[in-house]
Amino acid sequence: MNSHWKIFNVINIICLTLIVGFISWNLYQTPFTVERPSDNFFYVIIFLIIAVVTINCLHNVFLTKLYAAGDKMKLGRKILFWILLLLFATLISFFSYLTYVEIDQQLKTDIYPRNYRLKYLLQFLSISATGLYIIGAQLILFFRIRRSYRQRIKNTINEIGS
Repeated sequence: MNSHWKIFNVINIICLTLIVGFISWNLYQTPFTVERPSDNFFYVIIFLIIAVVTINCLHNVFLTKLYAAGDKMKLGRKILFWILLLLFATLISFFSYLTYVEIDQQLKTDIYPRNYRLKYLLQFLSISATGLYIIGAQLILFFRIRRSYRQRIKNTINEIGS
C-alpha cells in the first residue's frame, strides 16, 4: 500500500478521535439533564454525529485495504460510500462554518476566557482540516479503486490472450 493511503488511514483515526473526544469531553463537562424535549433532540443529533464519523472513518480504512488488494467495490458498498460521504461532508461543512463563526465572534467579543477560546478554536480548526482532507482523499480513493480493478481485469484478459 502506498504511503499516501497509510497517512490517510492515520488521519481517519485522528479525525475519529478528535470528533468523538471533542464531543465526549464537552458532554462530560456539562451535566446531563433532560428538561425540555429539545434536549432529547440534541442528544440524538450528537449520537448521530458520532455514529456517522465512526462508520465513515472505519469504512475508509476498509476501503484502503480493498484498494491494496485490487478487489471490486460492490454496489451496496458504493451506495454506502456515497451516503457516508454526503453525511460526512455535511458534518464537516457544519464544523467549518462553525469555525468561521467562532473566529468571527472571538474577534468581536471576549465572552469566554482566553484558554477556552484557544481550546475550542484549535479543536474546530483541527476537525475542519482533517475532515476536509478526508473528503478529498475519499473521493480520490473511490476512483482509484475503480481504476485499479479495471486495470487488474484488463491485465488478466491480456494474460489469457497471450
